[in-house]
Amino acid sequence: MDFDALRPFNKTLLIQMHPVAEQIGSIYLPSSTKNGSNMRTAMVLAVGTGAESEHGHTIRPRSCVGNTVLLYDFTGTDIVDGDRVLRLVNEDDLLGVIGGSNDR
Repeated sequence: MDFDALRPFNKTLLIQMHPVAEQIGSIYLPSSTKNGSNMRTAMVLAVGTGAESEHGHTIRPRSCVGNTVLLYDFTGTDIVDGDRVLRLVNEDDLLGVIGGSNDR
């Protein structure tokens, strides 16, 4: 299956899962956070169209393709595509965007 063409609905597709270092840019992560939570960074490959509010309005995604994001290791569903391991996560499960802008 060609996951490069995947357009998730209210999900975000990620790749390049890496353990979080002690410091990311100017953000310092204490050892208790680092060891206890197993946080990872990943690059956004695809972003869905957004969630729907209770009033029927579309809530735009907060991340965009190319962003580096922070998330917990256990978040989402792994998808194997050949030698790549991709992860499909809910937008709400992303802890934040690391560095750069959040242009859409």
